[in-house]
Amino acid sequence: NGRAGLIVNDSSVTTAKACFLRGNGENGAVATRNASLSLSLCEVARNGKVGLLLADSVRVEVEASVIAHNGSNGTVAAGDATVKIEGSSVESNLQAGLLLGGNAQVQVRRSVISDNGQDGCGVASSARLLLHGCKVARNRHAGFILNDGSCLVLEQSEVDSNLENGVVVTRRAVLQSMESRVRDNGRVGILMADAGSASLTSSSVEGNGSHGIVVAGTSTATLDGTSLVRNKQAGLLVGGASEVTLRDATLEDNIQDGMGVAGTAHVTLHDSTVRRNGRNGLLLSDSCSVQLTGCVVTGNSDQAVLAAQSASLSCS
Repeated sequence: NGRAGLIVNDSSVTTAKACFLRGNGENGAVATRNASLSLSLCEVARNGKVGLLLADSVRVEVEASVIAHNGSNGTVAAGDATVKIEGSSVESNLQAGLLLGGNAQVQVRRSVISDNGQDGCGVASSARLLLHGCKVARNRHAGFILNDGSCLVLEQSEVDSNLENGVVVTRRAVLQSMESRVRDNGRVGILMADAGSASLTSSSVEGNGSHGIVVAGTSTATLDGTSLVRNKQAGLLVGGASEVTLRDATLEDNIQDGMGVAGTAHVTLHDSTVRRNGRNGLLLSDSCSVQLTGCVVTGNSDQAVLAAQSASLSCS
């Protein structure tokens, strides 16, 4: 077709099973104005623009389907769209795999988002994205870009081998990670700036091409039972006026410092281990402050703690 393969709107209900929405001149499927759309065992591929374009208050379910090789984004969800994707792949689209805005609420389970030409997922405005048991890998830019107050929840998922950063959290966006891994990305594992917020529980940030986690600006982060290991620069780098709390965390075998803190940032470590890092365990500078309670800092190549300028350290 010269335009879209499928258009549903005006509260209509459409179910497609084992269908091909392929090679259309514009979008593969468009759902708007309170429509409901269910796709099962479908292929949405090689369309000229977006694979799935979803807006207004639509309700969409995608199961065991492929959204691939489209000429723009794989899926765009905006307005008050509610979307569930399960057991599917969103791959090799020319731009992002998923692009979410407005108040879109999207759940992705047991799926793969990979090899897209830009970011794996871009999330903005008040949109919320939950991934459970998913893999986001080998995208040409970041795995995720979050901004403008959006929220990403990662559960038992992997953010793996994206060419740039694993997850970028900016402009009041929120990241929640539970039992997930951010590993082997080309640059920073998790990059936070501009009042971003992150909470990581029982997660790991490992083997990334730059720092494991960077927390800058006025961002805040809490790491519980989380490991930052084998990153090519520091495990954790904190600056600006950021605040970070680590509990039962491990920072080890990073190529440079286990943790670097600068600016007026404040970091608190409880019952954590900083060991075998390639430079210092803790590198403190400017007017930062660090508090250690029940921690072990050992076996680092240079100093356990190197503090310069007006940096302060307290231990108990």
